[in-house]
Amino acid sequence: MELRRDMLSMYLKRILTQRDWNDTFLQYLSQIGKIHTDQAGSASINVDYMHINALLGYLEHLLIDVLCTTDTIDEKTKRGILMAVNKLFWIQNDFFTMHYLISVKASTPSRKTSETEKTTKCCWI
Repeated sequence: MELRRDMLSMYLKRILTQRDWNDTFLQYLSQIGKIHTDQAGSASINVDYMHINALLGYLEHLLIDVLCTTDTIDEKTKRGILMAVNKLFWIQNDFFTMHYLISVKASTPSRKTSETEKTTKCCWI
């Protein structure tokens, strides 16, 4: 438990202090998404997407709450920070989704489907 807390703390420090959104940082966000699936080769860190999504939502809520209750920041700056935090968590969630869907597709047996079956199924799987 302590290890996961420390890793979450390191992750938050990295994403909240990052100034340049370059390829290296985006690869870092993608790697964070990948290591929590079975794609990274370690079954011990495999976390259900539902729990990851709940954690991201909770973290975003906490940051927004802190921002909204801070009186030392003007409204224009708050709005910019709010938009940046929201964008960050959407991008991170997209990377998690991408890697979880790759994992699901890899573990789902392929079969031929007709066009009518394709339209009645979820478009993600």
